[in-house]
Amino acid sequence: MDIKHILAILDPEHAPRQGASRAARRAVDIAARTGARVTLAVFEDHQTIVESGVLGDALTREALDLWRQETESWLGRMKDGLESDGEVALHVGGGHPLADHVLKSIDEMQADLVIKDSHSESFLSRALFTPLDWHLLRRCPVPLMLTKSDGRDGLARVAAAVDPFHERGKPAELDQDILATAKSVAGWFGADVHAVHACQTQPLGAGSPIEGPSLQFEKVREEISKHHTRALRELSEAAGIDAEHSHFIDAPARRAIPDFTRDKEVDLLVMGTVTRKGLTRLIMGSTAEAILNDLGCDVLAIKPSGFAQAVKSS
Repeated sequence: MDIKHILAILDPEHAPRQGASRAARRAVDIAARTGARVTLAVFEDHQTIVESGVLGDALTREALDLWRQETESWLGRMKDGLESDGEVALHVGGGHPLADHVLKSIDEMQADLVIKDSHSESFLSRALFTPLDWHLLRRCPVPLMLTKSDGRDGLARVAAAVDPFHERGKPAELDQDILATAKSVAGWFGADVHAVHACQTQPLGAGSPIEGPSLQFEKVREEISKHHTRALRELSEAAGIDAEHSHFIDAPARRAIPDFTRDKEVDLLVMGTVTRKGLTRLIMGSTAEAILNDLGCDVLAIKPSGFAQAVKSS
């Protein structure tokens, strides 16, 4: 994973009262380990104010200029609070629709990695994603890391969520990219890396009241489980991950993956997000959305190769 430019998207509304946000700290930390440069950015959509016309053109321009000045000052204080010897630039931008403007900025800045703050509710033990978060998860062409506001700095355990049989529509190469990315990130921090695959192996009809011993459901289930475990280990070993760090879970992925990250105290989950064109928007798979909704750690989402070019051409 070659990183030259990290774009950290910050949220002043949910920033800590003292010190820098986790997205800013994580960006600077990775930059120190990779030699990348960093841009700290704030993006806002002021379309409602502009279109309302309540303030009038002159006052609207004055209000937007004041917002930009205050935001630039806030970013400056955020930068001053970081311990960084590398290049850290600042950017304040706005546009409508906001997601389109952010994606255009990512492309123009030639960012290799986007890191964004996501705030969390401790009583839910999971992140709460904003509409912009979901847009970026569906459409961001470069790796996207969403950091929880209450997570810890540094990384001790990284997990890669893979699907060896591509049952959720993932291309085979994406699993290899997920594992390679997880290995790279873990290498930067000296972290342990795990591979995890979850799938419910219960055969069709196993819960039927008319089942009989001749159907041998348990034997079938054991064989399916062995098949999945073997496939995962082959995939993991090819990426340099041993059997001890390779985990097959016989349960639905939408529940098993978040549970695994909590049980193993995973700091970062690397996963692929596959999106398809549906009517006028890109739609992400329901399993990926369910996992993300219940996840309690930071996430690094990557797209299949060719995704960026496909989006541009469409």
